[in-house]
Amino acid sequence: MHVTPLVHTESHLFARTCQCVSNVRVQIGYIILCLHTPIMSKDLSTGEKLRLTLSPGKIVTLKSAKLDLTVPRDNDWASVSPRMDLDLWNINNDIILRITILRGTNRVFFNDRADKSLLDGWGQEKSVELSQVDVDRWQRSGVTISIYDCSTPFKERYQILFDLITVYHFDKRFPGPPIKIEYSAQRSPHDTSDSRIVHGILSNPLKVLTCNRDDLPLVEKRAINSGG
Repeated sequence: MHVTPLVHTESHLFARTCQCVSNVRVQIGYIILCLHTPIMSKDLSTGEKLRLTLSPGKIVTLKSAKLDLTVPRDNDWASVSPRMDLDLWNINNDIILRITILRGTNRVFFNDRADKSLLDGWGQEKSVELSQVDVDRWQRSGVTISIYDCSTPFKERYQILFDLITVYHFDKRFPGPPIKIEYSAQRSPHDTSDSRIVHGILSNPLKVLTCNRDDLPLVEKRAINSGG
């Protein structure tokens, strides 16, 4: 805690005042600066990339008001997105983590891709199946998708959580931290219009929050640690 003496005034009332303004607390002749890292929140729409910082001990969370995996009635895919991707990019233009969700399945897919490669650059795709009970709940009330850099000196990887439920650990294949995140929703091949996708798998836009894990409430830190 950093403490800076306050300039004395003739006002006894001011000396006894305690108030918080912009993370600065004025209390009985002292200014106490709050040292907690603020949680930054931004919007991320489909087709956009957002700059971010994600290093060991940090977590990025994407908040969506829905997780809609239902297949449209009569297979009418014209205004429905069949797929969505979340990509983390590094400075070398590698996709160091891709999270893919497909409509009509309860599976989440994980992969990465090298920008410079003699082949197609893609790694070995992995997938996990989500609980139908959780999927039904997330469709009604929304979901948060979190990526936590849980790297240690012995192993570098990301911990992926859906509503603080750990669903997968993804081993890093490329050096360097991500510098941006991209949100994309694939259009149906039956959709030839230029209009915005009406029914995406996740909300558009997503709310993106980044912070240090240690700044989270104790119950949330415990949930992350239990899945590590």
